[in-house]
Formats: sequence, C-alpha cells, structure tokens
Amino acid sequence: MARRILVVPVNHGAGVTVACLGLVHALGSRHVAVAFCKPFAQDRGFAQDQSTELIRMATSLRPPQPISVEELDRRLAGGRLMGAMSRIVERTAEIDAENRILVLEGLAATPEQPYADRLNIETAQSLDAEVLLVGAVGSLEPERFADLVATAEQMYRSRGQSRVLGVVANRVPEGADSQAYVDAVARHHLRCVGVVGDHPDFVQPRVSDVVRNLGIQVLSGHDLGRRVARTVIAAQAVPGFIPSLAEGALIVAPGDRHDVLLSVALAEAGGTRLAGLLLTAGIAPHPDVLRLVEPALASGLPLLLTDEKTFPTAQQIVGIDQDIPADDEARARRVMEVVADGYDEGFLAELPTVETSARITPAKFEYHLRAEMSKGRVRLALTDGDDTRVLHAVSHLHRFGALQFTLLGDPAAIEAQLARLHLQLPLGSQIVNPAKDTPETAAIREALAAAGTFFEPGDPLIRALALLHTNHVDGLVGGIGEDRDRFLAAVRSAVPLGSDVRTLSSSSATMLPDEVVFFADALINAHPNAEQLACIAAQTAATARLAGLVPHVAFVAPSSWSPTAHHDRQTIAAARQMLAERRPDLRTEGPEAFQAAARRHRTPEGDATVFVFPDIASAAATAKAIGQSGGAQVHPPVLQGLAKPVNMLPMDATVEGVMDLIVATAVKAAELG
Repeated sequence: MARRILVVPVNHGAGVTVACLGLVHALGSRHVAVAFCKPFAQDRGFAQDQSTELIRMATSLRPPQPISVEELDRRLAGGRLMGAMSRIVERTAEIDAENRILVLEGLAATPEQPYADRLNIETAQSLDAEVLLVGAVGSLEPERFADLVATAEQMYRSRGQSRVLGVVANRVPEGADSQAYVDAVARHHLRCVGVVGDHPDFVQPRVSDVVRNLGIQVLSGHDLGRRVARTVIAAQAVPGFIPSLAEGALIVAPGDRHDVLLSVALAEAGGTRLAGLLLTAGIAPHPDVLRLVEPALASGLPLLLTDEKTFPTAQQIVGIDQDIPADDEARARRVMEVVADGYDEGFLAELPTVETSARITPAKFEYHLRAEMSKGRVRLALTDGDDTRVLHAVSHLHRFGALQFTLLGDPAAIEAQLARLHLQLPLGSQIVNPAKDTPETAAIREALAAAGTFFEPGDPLIRALALLHTNHVDGLVGGIGEDRDRFLAAVRSAVPLGSDVRTLSSSSATMLPDEVVFFADALINAHPNAEQLACIAAQTAATARLAGLVPHVAFVAPSSWSPTAHHDRQTIAAARQMLAERRPDLRTEGPEAFQAAARRHRTPEGDATVFVFPDIASAAATAKAIGQSGGAQVHPPVLQGLAKPVNMLPMDATVEGVMDLIVATAVKAAELG
C-alpha cells in the first residue's frame, strides 16, 4: 500500500499543481515508485482542470481522471459525499497497491468551489493521507506566513494528532531570507520541507494562450509560442513608450495607431524579440502600412486583433489564468525541475522509508465490501419486500450485477410500490408470495411451536428461512418491525451454528472520521461467560478481517462502578487466555478502559480494531455515545457464527442502513460460497 500524501493550499495562488509536479519529479528521479491522482476536478470557469493532463505530458505516469465538477456538485447537493470518497478509493486502488508513494492534489477554494477546504479534509480522512501544506509567500513576512500555515494545520488534526508532515514555502521573493521562513514555521512545531523562489517565467503564458483565452484574431504570426513577460498599453506618443519595447513585451494599442505598429516593427527588425502587438477596437491596419512592416511579420512577430477596447483588453491579459496549460511542455518541465530542486533532500529520502498505515477508513471500508460482494453471484431473501426503504436500497444496489434478490411479499403490492416510487428491481430478481405454505415452512413452524414460539402460516420470515434451508437463496435480511427474540428464535431453529462456533453473537462496524472499528456484542449476549466472550472475540475478528481490517482485539474493562467489575475482569482474563490458545495468530490486549484503548490505538504501539465489551449495556452505551458525538456513525449490527448469513434490520433503519446490512450479508454469503 502506498504512502498517500495530499498536497493542499494554504492561501490564494499557493501553487499546489507545481508543488505536485516537483514532488513527483523529485521522487521519480530517485527511482521511487510514485503515482499521482487529483481526486476532484478544479472548477476553472472557462477551461477544464489540467493537472492530470500535465502529469501525463511531463511524466510517464497515467493517472486516473478526476471526478468532474458537475458530478461532485451533484453528490454534495444530494448529501452523497461518502459515495464520492468511495469512488476515489476505487479509482486509486490499483496505483495505490503498485507504488510506494501516491501524491494527491487537493482543491483550491474559489467562488465556484467554496467547499474546497472541507473536501480536502474529508479526502485526507477517507484516504488516510498525510498532508503537505503549500503556501505562497509573496509579500508576507515570515511570522505572518507561519501563522497562516499553523492555522491551516489545525484543520488537519484528529483527536489530538496532526496529519501534516510538512510545509512548502512557494514564491519566496528574490533577495528574501528563506531561512527566516523556515525558522518561523519551525516555531509552530512544523517542518518546512521545501522552499521555492518566485520565478516570473513560471507564470508567463504563450501568445497562443492569450489568443485561446481571449478568443482574438491572428492577423499574422507563425511564432505564437513566444512568452508574454509583461503587457504594455501604448498610450503615449512614440518617444514616450519606446522604453517599453523590450524582450517579451506584448504591446496593446488601438488599431488606428499606425505609429505604434511601425515602431514595433522597427524594434523587432532591430533584434528585440517582442511577444507581439495586439490591436484593439476592431480596426485592422491599412494595407500599405502592412506592406511596410512585412519583414518584421515575416520574422515571426505576432500581430493580433480584437474588437474589445484597449484598457479592458489589457486587464483581461493581466488576469489570464496562470495555471500551466496541458500542452505547454516546456513550461511544465521547467517548473517541475526547479520545484523539485526546492525540496529538502532529507525529506525526500525519508518519504519511501516510512511504513504506511494499515487503517481502513470508512471510504475504503465501503469500497472493499462492494468489491468483495461483486466477486461471486449471490442471491438474498428480503422478508420486507414491500417496505419503501428496502425497495430503494435494492434499486440503489442494481449496478452490482452479481447481486440478486428474492423479495417476500404480495406481488401486486410490491409491484405497485415499485411503480409509485419509479424504481426497478435488478435483473434476475424475483418476488415470492409467502402465503403459500410448503413442507419446509411447516417443519420450521412446528419446531418453533415446540419451543414455545409461534408463527402464522404465510409469515415471510419462515418462508425466507425455508428458502435458505433449501439453498434457493444464499442469505437472508429482514425483520423490520419484528420482535427481536422471535426473530432470533426462528433463526436459531432453522440455521445451525458454524462447526467451530460456540455461541451466536453480533458486532457493529463503527465509522470514525478516519477509521473503522468493530464493537461486540451489543445485541445478543447480555453478560457472556469466558467461553462465550472468547468466541465473540474470535467471530468479530473474522468479521473485521472479512471487511478488510487487520484484526487486533481489545477487551474493554468494565466500569469501575459496576457491581460485577471484579468478576468481569476475571472473565476477560480467562477469555483472553482461551483465545490465545485457540487463535495464537490474533493480537489481544486488556482488560483496559475503552478511553485508554481508543487513545492508544491511534499510535504505532497499538492499533486495536476490535473492541469486545463484557456486557451488552456497556457496548450499547459506548456505541450510542460515539454516535451522538457527531464524529461517527454506527452501522446496524450483523449476526456472527451462523452457518449461513442472516441479519436483522432495526425498526428505525434508513435506506443507507438497509444497504449496509445487505452488503454485509452478501459479502459473508460470497465468502461461504
């Protein structure tokens, strides 16, 4: 897995693209396997984002295309940012696996994209990326620049830890004391890893860029690659603007100023390589004058014409986009090489030597589950076939061709719901009416009745369990509005435990801002004994591994005020010993207070991903507290230990929650094969 570095701006004109170009070139020159990706396109108003094309032109890399501005805006407006992040994980999955460093370019805030900072923060969390801050120094004093950098760094902190690995001071004025900026940044406990001078040629457009951006007419000129170093309005008589006839100057004058045209032609003939002459007001030169200046035009002097007035035209040229066009290879290579030289050698040497994080973020978690779900053809029974949340979830999951559904319910009612909601079932899905009794459903009902639990003929849960028993479906999701004990009793009667499982249990995936962890057991075992606790830990570790996590079990200590605290600690110690004997491959710790374990697993010394609680009340209270803290989301619990996957939907399930549980069930079904 690559070490991911997100490059983000501190202020306007920071130069994030050039910082990325330089970093990619510097690492590539040191034979480090490096890749690049710009997750989201920058809204540049009049043109497409060109960072990806620049990298393709100037290097041998072939990065994926960014998510378009239009798609991003639609997702943000619909509250579907997590889906966008999962798409980025999907797009970078291959290059993330094949390279040592993945450089990611963040967005710059603009009037069209005022959400850039928020999106950069979400990107850093979702991809578990470190952050490189880039700031334009310009006229800023060292302390002021350092304050801006330190303020930006605060946005990339999570639970006391910073993601920022360094700062690049860009556009440092000639003659400025660069070390003063390095020292000022260091006083905020940040490291300045790059210093780049202010090079005017970095932002010099070609005449062809001016023509393209302003939509002006070319009267003459086969040398449109000349660079525009400055823009000069010829407002004075000839003697007054002669000093402005210098190398790289683009002269702007009204079209009837033939004296200016003659003067520019003479300067060109005398060896001064001007950028060109732009005539305004839509007035073309007189043919006789053009014949006089033909030698200068023949040498390549660009002669341009626009219908606009002189002063507005000059303003447009000065305000032209300073980003490097995707076809300006010379400028791109010049910038890339100079910026690469500005990076600290020690910093570049360290980058490929640091081990990458094994954390699974919510976006990676979602991508991993959907990828696993798509590996095999799976059919799931859904007992709540006429529930609008279930129908929406099924429709949203239609793009996974390997996933098919058998919906239990009255066919006419379900078809009417689909028509009213303007939804369609995925291909291969079917609707089964549970009203018809079968020998399998009768047998399940009789077994439940003998145990004191009664179901009426035609109950969709019993019919779904019969379909699962006869292998007509691979898994089951349902139970909205069903009594939990009745649901679990029916499941236990129809579906046996796995061969090495001693108790049925549950676990919940908890989506922290930048990591996913699992809690167990918050649904079934009220106060498990040591044997049950060890089984719960082993089963939750297996669930976590199936979800892409590296399982590391933390047994959470009971609250000190609990009357059974001493006994619970003994139970945990015994469970941990049993687990060590049965699963020596699993890392464990505890008993330990949840707060301490959660803090420690953020550091390299510990990385707990599975938290096993001594009782339901503690697990449920902790999950609720984390969910209400505003920084986490708790998925509906999944059942563990059954020979075939079955899961129960909570009564208050959302469409997203239904989708999460369907995906989790499908992944388990695909694993069991």
